[in-house]
Amino acid sequence: MERLTRAWRGLFDVRPGEIRRTLFMALYLLFVMFAYYILKAASESMFLNKFDIDKLPNLYILMAVFGGALGYVYSKAAARTSLHAAVTWTLFLSILCLIALWFPLRARQSATVYVFAVWVRLFSVVTVTQGWVVATNLFTSREAKRL
Repeated sequence: MERLTRAWRGLFDVRPGEIRRTLFMALYLLFVMFAYYILKAASESMFLNKFDIDKLPNLYILMAVFGGALGYVYSKAAARTSLHAAVTWTLFLSILCLIALWFPLRARQSATVYVFAVWVRLFSVVTVTQGWVVATNLFTSREAKRL
């Protein structure tokens, strides 16, 4: 057991006051990445089963338009609230959107598949970026380099 403890400490230099912060930050990023990779595979397969590959440029244009609009709205809303509120509301709204898309996606209508594909890309950008912003606020630069 002592060898395992030494090996763990050799890989990760997590000090006693940092264990909780590091664990929850790692879990947040882990679950966001799990969700993204599962949703990405699902949305891409639905999109490519429904449409030909020549429709991908339309999807990229929609992603850019809605991504710009979401970035503007999110930055204005985040500036008025705390980071905790922004993270909480973003995750809550993401879950609600996913639940709201669940039943319409079963019909595989063209508009719903487009909406889902764009939503998955925006979900990934917002939640992963938000995770790194939270990490920046949780750890000093020295702690971040060490951890």
